[in-house]
Amino acid sequence: MNKRFEKVLSQTISIIILILFVTTIISMRSPIWIVTYVWAFAFLLAWILMLVFALHILLEKDAFGFSILTAILTALAFGLLSIPAILVLSRFVPQIPSSISFFNQLLNQNSQMILYTSLIVLYVFHLINSLKLKRSMTKNQEDSEARIVEDHKEEIDNNLFDDNLKDENEEITKENNNISSEDLKIGEKIVFESNNDEKIEYNTEKVIFVEDLTDEDLINEEGEGNNG
Repeated sequence: MNKRFEKVLSQTISIIILILFVTTIISMRSPIWIVTYVWAFAFLLAWILMLVFALHILLEKDAFGFSILTAILTALAFGLLSIPAILVLSRFVPQIPSSISFFNQLLNQNSQMILYTSLIVLYVFHLINSLKLKRSMTKNQEDSEARIVEDHKEEIDNNLFDDNLKDENEEITKENNNISSEDLKIGEKIVFESNNDEKIEYNTEKVIFVEDLTDEDLINEEGEGNNG
């Protein structure tokens, strides 16, 4: 927000100074009263904005080098242009004296040169400052957009990783369930086979070999057969 306000101030001051040059050229070729008033209003507005810009930058903690240099030059120009601004203001405010002179004769003789030299220097510095601020703001915007894109990519990657991890966990759970069911079937099969083995062993205990039978046993078997 502060950089944007500084950029707007620099652009506004540059445009107003350009208007001052254009109106000066027009008034030199064809003096028109409305052009004179446009020049006067533009000059007073530029003078006020010089003070606003200088105070804004010099009181700003995050101001960088070129902005501070531009603010110092703007404050000096504001001081040098205070007398011409008061003289212009005296046209609209009768209580202000309409003639003010410096104690230094050099300043009195070269007041117009000081005026337009200050305006030229301010125009160049504020134009450069506005361009630098525009480039800086564009770079910051690109960096912020790139950061947003990177954060979005990281978020997508994290979501994909979570989805893959969830799928892997589901596969592991399915595999564990399959293994458990197979173990259960194998256990049932083992129990069933062990029961069969017990029955077989029990039945084999009742088998009597023919070689171990005596004559009495044979007679008893035949009698049991006849009785049956």
